[in-house]
Amino acid sequence: MEVDTLSDNFRKTFGFAEPEGVVQKYSCCYGGITCHGSLYISQNYVCFQGKESIKIPFLKITAVTLEGSLAFRSIHIKTSNSETYSFGTFSRPKYCTQAYHVINHLWKNPPHYVNVKNCRKVAEEIEKTRTQNSSQMAQKQLNSGLAIDIKNTVLETREMQKETILEIEKQSELLNRLEDKLDNIEDNLKRADHLVKGIDSVSYYMFGKNYTSPPSKPPKKENTSILSDPSKSSSPLIKIEALFKHGDDLDPCIIVFQPSQFLILNPKTEKLLKKKETQYSYNDISQITIEPKKSEYFHISFNTNKSPIQLCSAYRQILINQLYNRNLKEGYEVPVKFEKGSSGFDYQDEWIYKIQPVYSRENGKRLNDNLSSLFTTKENQVAANIIDECCDVVIKELDDIITDGINVNHTLKEQTIQVENLSIKTDNINEKMKTLGGKMDKQG
Repeated sequence: MEVDTLSDNFRKTFGFAEPEGVVQKYSCCYGGITCHGSLYISQNYVCFQGKESIKIPFLKITAVTLEGSLAFRSIHIKTSNSETYSFGTFSRPKYCTQAYHVINHLWKNPPHYVNVKNCRKVAEEIEKTRTQNSSQMAQKQLNSGLAIDIKNTVLETREMQKETILEIEKQSELLNRLEDKLDNIEDNLKRADHLVKGIDSVSYYMFGKNYTSPPSKPPKKENTSILSDPSKSSSPLIKIEALFKHGDDLDPCIIVFQPSQFLILNPKTEKLLKKKETQYSYNDISQITIEPKKSEYFHISFNTNKSPIQLCSAYRQILINQLYNRNLKEGYEVPVKFEKGSSGFDYQDEWIYKIQPVYSRENGKRLNDNLSSLFTTKENQVAANIIDECCDVVIKELDDIITDGINVNHTLKEQTIQVENLSIKTDNINEKMKTLGGKMDKQG
């Protein structure tokens, strides 16, 4: 009798069918310290089993945040039906951060595996139909015109937004200058008020011990542009998101595939995650191992003195596909071992990367893919490439439009507050001038 695996027990407890499997399990509390139980993170759900049983589909999650510090950290999950779930008091504080990274990664990147045999069968059927009905297919050529029109519309919208942003930045500069002038007027009124009150001498007023200079204002922030930096859009040939496990830490990372090596980078700095330790040559890999205990994990062993590494990624199939094929180009076929109980998948076919459109559950972001390879006629290949390029431009520009739109909204709110403060300052200056004028009339 086979021993039930963690994923088998998970499916029985929550009523899921295969291939839904556990990526990570933690001991923690839900909603406080009284409801203790187990937190399960699978490919498509965040589940909790304790006094209460909870199932949260990733598709319904709208926000994931890590709050608190040290031993008091907790994960907060908001859903589309306005519910909030809180998980804290993990068996070790580091596990809370680790669980947050796993949930955040899987929320943004739904796991997806390609059945290459089925894809090839469909492609063959399409090709067969195309050959048999060439006259009909000629009328159904790919049309890139609509994609170009959409791209141009988005680019025009982006240019209009840039012009608006520049006007808002000029407005910010004017408000800052106005605020400086009002501050100078206030300072001068204070000095005039001291003089009217009968300070012994101007020298005493300027240098006397009883005089306290007005508190210096904090330096104003430089007017940095809220336009997105276009240089950030540049990316290596292939760049894939993952989680890098070392000890009790499970850190977000980017796997970058270069011609002769692959790098594991910090996603924020785009520098090596652990100095020179996360830079590997393809021909140094001795084996790739897929264990049955945790879905989306795999191990890479090396034939050098480098320690084995463990990675977790929604793009596991693509990562192993790239490692295998790039080793093959170097003249070495790296062994890929599926241990007993693990679900097998294809990793050898180059189509795996080419036909894999992966979309984020968070914002629709897609992994780099090239669909033109699926078409045989040159006209359709050219049209597919144009459409693909237009889609990339539209996705990037829309992302910048949304980001800058949020920044503009924030800037306008700050300007509204600034205008209100300037109005209050103006009223205060008017009152002070009236008071000062009355004092001067009395002395006259």
